[in-house]
Amino acid sequence: TEIALFSTEEIASISAKALGGLSADAIAGLTTGSAEALTTTQVAGLSSSQVAALTSGQLATFSSEDIAAIGNKAIAGLDLTKLSTANVASLSSTQVAALSSTQFSAMSSAQVTALTSTQIAGLSSAQVGTLDSTELGLFSTDEISAIGLKAVAGFSTDALAGLDSTHMAALSSSQLQALNTAQVEAVIAAYKTY
Repeated sequence: TEIALFSTEEIASISAKALGGLSADAIAGLTTGSAEALTTTQVAGLSSSQVAALTSGQLATFSSEDIAAIGNKAIAGLDLTKLSTANVASLSSTQVAALSSTQFSAMSSAQVTALTSTQIAGLSSAQVGTLDSTELGLFSTDEISAIGLKAVAGFSTDALAGLDSTHMAALSSSQLQALNTAQVEAVIAAYKTY
């Protein structure tokens, strides 16, 4: 596209408003050098369709500040499979909370491992519901303990039943009290196997 003809200096000088008016195809046409030249203010102004158009190569050039600047509405367009683990760790807890369960479930094991305790604390029950016992097993015991009380309602019984004794012991008494009957039965059945 024509935008590929712009120098990195010209790209960096485009106002966030003007950049926000470009088509998704124009954004996809940015060279990696041009994507790297985007300012945090410009990244913050990208729409959901523009964020969806970003390639893995373009996203790889984004700084942690650029990733954190993607707006909470625009995050809906983010294809997490295009993000590096470093970029996943750069997402704010608000951005992670804004991810749909479909987006969240597309994360690789390496990306799940890259989540911080702060990000994990903000997960929704729908997001937690996409995690199986293997993925939950990637969390440290501190990260298991960080899962919010409303989010524990999302644990599938299979995921709970598949947790090892170390991760099961990491569930706080408050988290255990927040479980429903089927979840408690899964925990009891799991304890019987230890």
